This record gives sequence, C-alpha cells and structure tokens, in this order.
Amino acid sequence: MVGRYAHAKQFRRMRNRLRKMKTWLGLVIRDVRRKMPQPDAALQELPKPKRQQDVALNWPFGDLKPRFARTKV
Repeated sequence: MVGRYAHAKQFRRMRNRLRKMKTWLGLVIRDVRRKMPQPDAALQELPKPKRQQDVALNWPFGDLKPRFARTKV
C-alpha cells in the first residue's frame, strides 16, 4: 500500500500513511490482548512492550528511510 508512494518519491506521504498503519496495528494488538479471557502460558511468558516501537513483529517495510532524503545543513 505504501510502496507506490515510495516509487513515486512521495516519501512524506508514505511515512504518514505508514505511521497510520502502525497505529492501527498497535490498536488491534492491544484490543486483542485486552479481550482475551485468559491468555495461555506461552502468551503470558512474552514480555509486554513498553512502547509501540518495541512490538516484536516482523514489519515488512523496515524503517523506510528514504535513500535520497534531504538533510539539514
């Protein structure tokens, strides 16, 4: 979904969209954890993330830092 923005060099739009997608993902993860009646032992052994950035998921897009980003001098 955000790959087309990367190919069109619309990196600001891509980062905004990616942030929104990560927010939705975090909301779903927290909602599922909250609504589980009794999590099994394997799930209880997992450490809870302190921040959304610490969620241990294989995010398919990595950091998505643009290769030709402007740097402030």
